[in-house]
Amino acid sequence: ETLRTSDVEAAREAADLLTQRSPLSVAATVEAMRRAAGMDSVHEVLEQDKRLARGLVEHGDFVEGVRAQLVDKDRAPQWSQKSFDEMSDEQVARLFD
Repeated sequence: ETLRTSDVEAAREAADLLTQRSPLSVAATVEAMRRAAGMDSVHEVLEQDKRLARGLVEHGDFVEGVRAQLVDKDRAPQWSQKSFDEMSDEQVARLFD
């Protein structure tokens, strides 16, 4: 919402782009950056990224994005959640397990 209501055009464009992406993947990316800020080494960050990548692939939105962009090329992915409001913090946290 902050990006969408910004006075900066690039911020509003970023908001539009983010709403086209998997809400769960976007939320997980933000959480990963928050967690990485408190880590002591690149190794820790890479381990987190590996867990997150596995979680995102297993969840299914990654596969759906590949289908929409590369396989069917319809560019109409059907994400597991339609909006950020449909997710919970628990869903995001499970991706890091």
